[in-house]
Amino acid sequence: MNKQLLAFKLQTSVAMWQRTSLLWKIMGTFLGTILVVGLLVIVVVYRITGRLLHDEINQRALAIATNLSDAAAGNAATKNLLALHAQVSKYALLDGVAYAFIEDRNGKILAHSLGIFPEEIRPSIDLDRRSQAQRRELMFRGRPVYEMMVPVLEGRLGTVHVANWGDVVEKAVQRAIFPMIGLIGLFLFFGIVISLMLSRQIVQPIIRLRSIADTMSKGNLDTPVGIDSGDEIGELAISLERMRASLKASMVRLSQAKPSHSKSAKEGAKNEQITA
Repeated sequence: MNKQLLAFKLQTSVAMWQRTSLLWKIMGTFLGTILVVGLLVIVVVYRITGRLLHDEINQRALAIATNLSDAAAGNAATKNLLALHAQVSKYALLDGVAYAFIEDRNGKILAHSLGIFPEEIRPSIDLDRRSQAQRRELMFRGRPVYEMMVPVLEGRLGTVHVANWGDVVEKAVQRAIFPMIGLIGLFLFFGIVISLMLSRQIVQPIIRLRSIADTMSKGNLDTPVGIDSGDEIGELAISLERMRASLKASMVRLSQAKPSHSKSAKEGAKNEQITA
């Protein structure tokens, strides 16, 4: 049943396409091609640019966490918690940073930028992997965050955690991408306008040839074609002009032959009367 319905819809679509005028066929082809290509370009640009911007933001977060790790190494070695709190609070004030904290190699929180340290952000990574820089995504206070973890002295003195608000990151990516998408959309609009103009320019000579052919079919052979073009439409116009000239010449010959035929018929009738 579904196959029959699909076949019926396909046949209906084909029939409608066949009944569509040439102008709309050309315009539809141009517009469809431009829209499909434009949408593909927008999707590709959005994905590639978004990925590059995310990588750049991740590198920035890694650089911030690395700087904090280097700055906190001395204080972490001497367990100077006051200085560690000051350093963590300083880095937490950077744009887009949700929080920052430092833990020792055993997972104990040494300093953090939050009033009360929430257990929901306490890391649960293996101790064996604390010597490597890592990244994780989690929810904090109902908002997504991207957290970068960098070891202090290869993890021997602990790990630095710096988290960026995820929605802030996404808004920054969108602010960078949307002007590009808008520019592509503008080019797409101009492409559609140009395609409409080209479609009309292509179809107008054909419409004029059809009008001339209709006029010729009604017996008016005095209107010249008058289309000067070097393409296939021009060749069609030349052929139609030759046909018009041939038909007009034939009509002239027929009109000249009728009087002589009538005169011969009258003379024949007169001779028959005299003979009678």
